[in-house]
Amino acid sequence: MRYFHALKLFFLWLLAAWLIASCSHKSDADFSKIILQQWYAGEINGEKWFFKFQSATNKTAEGIAFHDKNQSMLSPGKVSIGNDFLKINFENSSETIDGKWNISGFDLIFIKKKEGRQKTVFKLQPTFTLPATKKRYLNNIAKKVSRKEVKYGSVRGFYTSKKVKDMNAESYPQIISDVLSELGNNLLTTELSLMLDIYEPQNDSATSRPLLLLIHGGAFIVGDKRDSFQQKLAIHYAKRGYVVASINYRLGYLFIPGAYSNLERCIYRAVQDSRAALRYLVKHKNKYRIDPDHIFIAGNSAGGFIALKTAFMAESESYKSIEGNLLMLQEDLGCIDCSGNYFKEKYRLKGVINMWGALTDIEMMDEFEQMPLLLIHGDSDAIVPYGHSYPFSNVGEQYSAFFSNKVYGSEPIFKKASAMGFPVSLLTIPGGGHEPQFDEHNNYTQDLSLITAAIDSFLYAQLTINTFRIEKQTQNIFAITPVTNVDKVYWNITGGCITDIAAKNKVRMVRFSDAEKCVLKAVVLNKNGLSQYIEINID
Repeated sequence: MRYFHALKLFFLWLLAAWLIASCSHKSDADFSKIILQQWYAGEINGEKWFFKFQSATNKTAEGIAFHDKNQSMLSPGKVSIGNDFLKINFENSSETIDGKWNISGFDLIFIKKKEGRQKTVFKLQPTFTLPATKKRYLNNIAKKVSRKEVKYGSVRGFYTSKKVKDMNAESYPQIISDVLSELGNNLLTTELSLMLDIYEPQNDSATSRPLLLLIHGGAFIVGDKRDSFQQKLAIHYAKRGYVVASINYRLGYLFIPGAYSNLERCIYRAVQDSRAALRYLVKHKNKYRIDPDHIFIAGNSAGGFIALKTAFMAESESYKSIEGNLLMLQEDLGCIDCSGNYFKEKYRLKGVINMWGALTDIEMMDEFEQMPLLLIHGDSDAIVPYGHSYPFSNVGEQYSAFFSNKVYGSEPIFKKASAMGFPVSLLTIPGGGHEPQFDEHNNYTQDLSLITAAIDSFLYAQLTINTFRIEKQTQNIFAITPVTNVDKVYWNITGGCITDIAAKNKVRMVRFSDAEKCVLKAVVLNKNGLSQYIEINID
């Protein structure tokens, strides 16, 4: 019995020895898993070491090494590792440390044989590469955009949308005549929901984006936020990185010859609505990642009237007719910001784009406003005059004078703005009629490219482009300045190594003495997603 017991113990001992040997064999590190040409960092004896391996097999790996002594310049040495050693060679010194290596994910783990089997974890460092820089807002940064309809207010009015299939200079008079006749059969207003569409670039990471508010045309009686031209512009600018909002607003007025007040009140209601939309969007700026310092407004035809008045009409410059008239069955429309919603958010427009619209009173432009302006107009526009005249000159001045006073088109607005020192540009389309982006068959013309190119350049010129630079703060710490508006920084270096990200805008680095030159480079993104490439030579 004792014999069998001893034999059993012997076989158990052999099994245990075999298992230990097997485990020991499996613990050998496979150095072919090391990521080559990237830095690893870890502490040995209280000093931070950096290794970059240039070659590796399953048994060994070799590369360059240095330890960070808070120096501005140093000479790297050589490192070689095997399953049971770490060897570091410098020009005048060499050190071999016995121990065991293990690889866990992206970590290299070294356990010293002596000194209490001290463990050091060498972690793979970030790859400091520069992204390809796109000119956001001049080039597309997204292939697709999202669109969401939201309610921005509630008001009383006739209606907020009336879609017309083919709207162009030739069809305008008949469409307006038909709609006015229809409106004359219904004199009652009702409670209406004010709606807008928000367009955003898909998969966009920018945290603060400029807003472009679009206002459709239609002689204040027809049109919709999803008219063909509105959607064309909205998608175009959302793909370039803007948040775009296309609004519906109150339409319709009673046509009574000589009763200019009905049209005036219609325009005023539309301005109230556009301002309500701006208040809503500023209120929800975080939700839609809108930069409230970069808000632009653009409108075509009637939308151009509204955009200009939204920018320039002060409370004291409102029409007298908004106060109401019992004989005309007109109620008081209230203050300019007392309609639509109760949001109190303030905003300041960064620029206004008027496309073949006009002003009813050019004196509302004040010198202190200094609003950047882009005016686009065909010089043969027979619907809204390029100069100072009656609208709808194609049906005769006597007819136009029944429902409207003379208005100021883009040419007199340009002259007035220039005289007051406004930043203003005028794109005149020679021979262009009303809605020059369409031909008589409602197909887009070549003028569409002229229009979008002019808007592209105008908007981009108004965006805040910081002049960033790299400054040396200590012997091995460099920072992006000014830090204001810095959203993200991408770093890269040649002839050295970035050893730490000290802050969002700061790095610690070291220069290698054997490098011909050392260049620290950065791509800086500001809060609007605009990028700037900068570099500095490290002496």
